[in-house]
Amino acid sequence: TRFILTATILIVPTTAMGATLPLLTRKLTRGASDLRALGSRLGLLYAANTLGALAGAAGAGFWLIPLWGVSSSNQLAAGAAVAVGLGVALMSWQRARTKESSEASPDEVDVDVDVDAAASIEDQGLAEQVDAEPSPEAAVYRASEAHRRTVLWLYAISGATAMALEVLWSRTLAIVNGSSTYSFTIVLCTFLVGISIGSALAARLWGRTHRPLLVLAGLFLFAAGGITLFHLLADELPDMFLSMVEGTTMSVDTVLGVHVFLSALIIVPTALALGAVMPVAIRAYVGGVDEVGRDVGKAYAANTLGAILGSVAGGFILLPGPGLELGARLAAMSMIGLALWAAWLHARKPTMPVLAAIMSALVWLSPAWNRSNFTAGLFRTHQASRYIQDGGLFHRDVVYYRDGISTTVSVEKLAGGWVLRNNGKVEASNRTDMPTQILVGLMPVLFQGGAEQEVFLVGYGSGVTVGSIAVAPMVKRVDVVELEPAVFEAADRFFGSFNNQPNKNPKVKRLLGDGRNVLLAGGHKYEVIISEPSNPWIAGVATLFTREFYRLAKRHLKPEGVFCQWAQLYELGPRNVKMIYRTFSESFRYVYAFTPGDETTDTILLGSDRPLNLDLAPLRKMMADSQPLRDELLRAEIQVAEDLVASILLAPDEVASFTAGAEINTDDNAKLEYA
Repeated sequence: TRFILTATILIVPTTAMGATLPLLTRKLTRGASDLRALGSRLGLLYAANTLGALAGAAGAGFWLIPLWGVSSSNQLAAGAAVAVGLGVALMSWQRARTKESSEASPDEVDVDVDVDAAASIEDQGLAEQVDAEPSPEAAVYRASEAHRRTVLWLYAISGATAMALEVLWSRTLAIVNGSSTYSFTIVLCTFLVGISIGSALAARLWGRTHRPLLVLAGLFLFAAGGITLFHLLADELPDMFLSMVEGTTMSVDTVLGVHVFLSALIIVPTALALGAVMPVAIRAYVGGVDEVGRDVGKAYAANTLGAILGSVAGGFILLPGPGLELGARLAAMSMIGLALWAAWLHARKPTMPVLAAIMSALVWLSPAWNRSNFTAGLFRTHQASRYIQDGGLFHRDVVYYRDGISTTVSVEKLAGGWVLRNNGKVEASNRTDMPTQILVGLMPVLFQGGAEQEVFLVGYGSGVTVGSIAVAPMVKRVDVVELEPAVFEAADRFFGSFNNQPNKNPKVKRLLGDGRNVLLAGGHKYEVIISEPSNPWIAGVATLFTREFYRLAKRHLKPEGVFCQWAQLYELGPRNVKMIYRTFSESFRYVYAFTPGDETTDTILLGSDRPLNLDLAPLRKMMADSQPLRDELLRAEIQVAEDLVASILLAPDEVASFTAGAEINTDDNAKLEYA
């Protein structure tokens, strides 16, 4: 359903975008008498287009959206497209008028020279010179029909490998550089830089080659070498990050600059080769001058179809199947196979198989990743500072590791407990996090006060929160939604003795998916809705801290329902904390802020359209009537009802003054995600 909805929105503009390349290619080669200039012209065109893509990606990812918001940035892009279209139409109209004027006034032909005619004259002169002085180096390459079909396959498979690689790069660098929107922008931009430079270089060096298949074989082998370098360096990147930021202030600009360098180190070598493939493959495929537009369209469509399949394979097959590490090796072997295929088509000589065998040995003999280093989570600067103070990275006992579709989940064993990480970031533990995990579940249930409650929870984590909710006797049903299946597996295996085993509790229904999507698609209403997603600076997570999400949740609350939001104070800064509080308070008439402990930087927000019952008597009764509930509260260091009420930080009449002047976080402005 998501795919169909997304395709419905994107199919028209992307179809129009895809149609531009063959049309522009046809225009550039108009009047040419042979194909020798095709590769160089097309390579430069592709490089220019990719350079524009780089500017667009960087502009949107770093400036446009945080400054103007999503809808205004989209309108700007639409306006730019309209402007380009009108500009081309105006140029065409002017050229038509010039041509009409020239035909009407033959004496003025020397003044208004048709550009296409001039290009045709130049190419014809060049062709006559070649015919007069033939040379093997300048011979026009024309492949057989069978070879052309094979080139189409080569180009399609290389596109599939490229997009699968981009998925692998994005996940790898999300673990090393963090999962922020800036990290994904950096990955895309460095990839586009490599593609653009590679295409421009290929246009200059091999655009007129009469041995495109041999050049293709070399480029595929070079790409395999770049992927091997990526595999060798992936788990070394955290150590390199530490050495580069040591002694600096670790400002945002410094950290992002280091992230750009590390990303370029593992992406650009391969991207250079992939960018160079395009003009050379087109040079090998196009059958003749008259078929340029058609053939370029076919080749581009084949490459794009391969890219679609590669994206699907990378995200839904490679990641949850072989995983990142083996996926990188398989991508390298794909490129080696393409190199052998192209070389075999060119000439059946033993040189390329020998080189391919050497490269294959390097791919499979490269050492396995050090998962302790790889999942260290150094993108959090306080963690990096800690490692620097301790003299560098130290070994952590990683007992579980799984590359899932959405995140990479790992569990490490520490003295007296376990720590669960998503993409290298600590999400839960059975140590200092216990009061927060328990109280974010029990506080809204206890203060809601209903005799029978149904609860919706966003985020599974270690399972402690949902397990604590299920203990409460007034709770009859808990629907908990988690994005990544591997989180369920890790929690069941390592936190079962701490989370009351919610996987075996008949009250609990575990759902897979995006919490906001699941709530949107469901028609059920709840007494309590709890949102405890990961930190809001992680890409996509901030949409669970927007005005639109809170209004959506409110529509799924019963009249006296309570919404609970976990909101940490660390790694945000006062401006962003107040933004969360004000956005939350915009949707609920009565808002309360609690702390789960006097030594924590977590806060728990409760919102409702009625005042919460903070009287001690009903709280004491609930605790007295249920030993399991009392035991669970003791694990959260709540011994008596007074402890629970005393943990309040802000009452409803104090929230407005605390959040005065703060901004509202919305789906459109994305303030929190970019701050």
